Amino acid sequence: MKTIIWLLLIFLQLNLIAQEKPKLILEQLIDEALNNNLELQAFSETVKASEAKIPQMRSLDDPELTFRLMEMPGLKPNEAMNANIELMQMVRFPTKISTEARIAELEANRAQQLYNEKSVEIIMKAKSAFYELWMAQQSLELNRVNSELMKQFLQIAQTRYAVGKISQQDVLRAQVEIAKLEKERLGFSEMEEAALAMLASLLNKNISDFTGTATAPDTIFFDLDIKQIQVYALKNCSKLRSDSLMVEKDKAMHKLATLEYLPDFKVGVEYVSSPITGFRGWSLLAGVSLPFSFWTLGKANARVEEASANILKSTAMYKDERNMLLSKVREYFAKSNSLKSQWELYQNNIIPLAERTLQVTLTNYQTGQTDFLMLLDAYRMLVMEKMEQIMTRMKFEQTLADLEKEIGCRDIEEVLK
Repeated sequence: MKTIIWLLLIFLQLNLIAQEKPKLILEQLIDEALNNNLELQAFSETVKASEAKIPQMRSLDDPELTFRLMEMPGLKPNEAMNANIELMQMVRFPTKISTEARIAELEANRAQQLYNEKSVEIIMKAKSAFYELWMAQQSLELNRVNSELMKQFLQIAQTRYAVGKISQQDVLRAQVEIAKLEKERLGFSEMEEAALAMLASLLNKNISDFTGTATAPDTIFFDLDIKQIQVYALKNCSKLRSDSLMVEKDKAMHKLATLEYLPDFKVGVEYVSSPITGFRGWSLLAGVSLPFSFWTLGKANARVEEASANILKSTAMYKDERNMLLSKVREYFAKSNSLKSQWELYQNNIIPLAERTLQVTLTNYQTGQTDFLMLLDAYRMLVMEKMEQIMTRMKFEQTLADLEKEIGCRDIEEVLK
């Protein structure tokens, strides 16, 4: 009897994480993901490539050096009348150069925002995988304790069967429950491996590098106002800022299209030599493009119309993204609040009542006041509620991670700063 009561107390006051095992720290895993994730590294290189385009746009085109042999009878170089060397440089209209440089800067800034967006996505995925691992490990520990408790129930049933107080059915039911727990354990182990594999992929590491258990805080912090979160999101959402930069880029492209009505220039210098006559001298060359000619004006007009349409398109996409952002923030906020309330209800009300019900039912079964089916019902109810509590906590943490991704932060508490 003392053994049963002792095990029941363990079951009721269960600390689902074995204290002797090393812990996996979520913040450390996030730091490793941000440093080692291969997809994020690719985005980082994209930023560097975009930044390298800026000085290119500020520079002139490559000059052209030309050597010409002229007036050769029978293609005989030694009999050429003139041997000329020409250096030519194309010069874009100055405002075109500055506008192209501005476009390159906007593209680099947008690449940085895309990098930031990918960063918070990686953080969200790391948190989601971490809490899936946490749920699997919590479920495994709960399964282990349930198995020990059910073995004691079996022992009680066998003792009572041996003295003829119950039928063999109670013994068989207990054995079936133990077998079902073993089946559940296999499923939870598979879930644990899947979560570890996801974390390993995000961190660019091997599964064998994870040797600890995932832990979650005992309490949940989520005491924010929806308006606070929305204001923060409008300022910090990388996707929204990226779309805003796209609008600015399209405006700059429109300006560049209008500048294409202005001419570009070509200047050059040529050294002229004539082996036949002995003449040595220099020539100066200058040219100008004619974008306003009637046979090319249609192309310039079409470029301006295209740029105008792109401004309208990107502006509409920005406004749509803004509306979607506010909608998603409200959705995730409401869902997080609901899951938090559900978890607290399990923690403070449902689980204690289910534990008390099992304790009373076990006492009644030992004294013959109830049957084994009633004991199983009470046990299954407690197990189900504990599993629902674990699932609710995981859903809360994953929903909160989705919210943090949408608003563009690593931790929701940043909203308060």
